[in-house]
Amino acid sequence: MRRSSCFRFRTVSYLGRGSRAPRNQFRAASHELWGTQRHHRAVRLRACEQIARRRGELVGALFETGRAFEAYLSGMRANAWGDELTLTAIADEYGVDVHVITSQASHWLLRYQPSRS
Repeated sequence: MRRSSCFRFRTVSYLGRGSRAPRNQFRAASHELWGTQRHHRAVRLRACEQIARRRGELVGALFETGRAFEAYLSGMRANAWGDELTLTAIADEYGVDVHVITSQASHWLLRYQPSRS
């Protein structure tokens, strides 16, 4: 049995092809927030803004240098694959819980909650 069917989720096809396919995390978030994929770019940019506001916390913890942080942010703004940091940023920015079902054998249901700060 597919894991998604355990939760009675329905499958949604996302637009994007080739090098544009990495946008799916943001298309999925847009779809869940507004019922349409059309706002994926705005979701991406707001997630990046959220991450940028955390620069002081992240440089030295997740990024060795400010330059590495800026390179990450630049790539993310330009269509890099979304990651756990962007999932956390989406949860924080929109005040929502984000659930991810993975293909891993264990720890396959991930939950990202907005910080309570």
